[in-house]
Amino acid sequence: VLTGGGKKLSLWDAESGKLVCQIASDADDRFDCAALSPNGQYVVTGGFAQVSIWDSSNGKLLRRIPMDAYTVNAVAFSPDSRLLLTGSNDWTARIWNVESGKELQRFEHPFWIDAAIFSPDGGSVLTAGGAKTIRMWNVKSGEPLRTFEGDVEAIKRAEFSDDGSFLLTASQTNVDVLWDTMSGKSVQRFTGDIKGSWSVNR
Repeated sequence: VLTGGGKKLSLWDAESGKLVCQIASDADDRFDCAALSPNGQYVVTGGFAQVSIWDSSNGKLLRRIPMDAYTVNAVAFSPDSRLLLTGSNDWTARIWNVESGKELQRFEHPFWIDAAIFSPDGGSVLTAGGAKTIRMWNVKSGEPLRTFEGDVEAIKRAEFSDDGSFLLTASQTNVDVLWDTMSGKSVQRFTGDIKGSWSVNR
């Protein structure tokens, strides 16, 4: 279990509750997003103009990927833990090789990106953020697969169902939406006194 933020993260053993390791940022850096790889071997953090990959067993830095002078708002691993997805304020999402740190693919979103995730099968990725646009992309070709239609903007988080048939998004506009991923259309809208959602869980 990964907890924390800002300058320090803590990784805990889910069964025993014992602390596995702690990850500390540099003096001039902070963690704006973080993720634990599905195989449990890596922790990735994103911040201003850089992404860092850490060894989850001891908290040591494995490699640092320099970015353009923009904040990285979203990080996610592919299901097999071999690829890393980043989304940032420069309106791009990028796929990286975890072992080499090499950029493999780049997706141009129409606005800044706050949510970037892999599909459960790892064949596509989704980007969303400040604009009224949610897009799915093909990982290998980099081509757009689908644009989700709706009036929801300022999306902060997104989550696929286990089979990839549905997508749940959370936004700052007091509207959370369940989408059909095949049609790109909304199935259900959750409104009310939400006061801006920053997280969703399936």
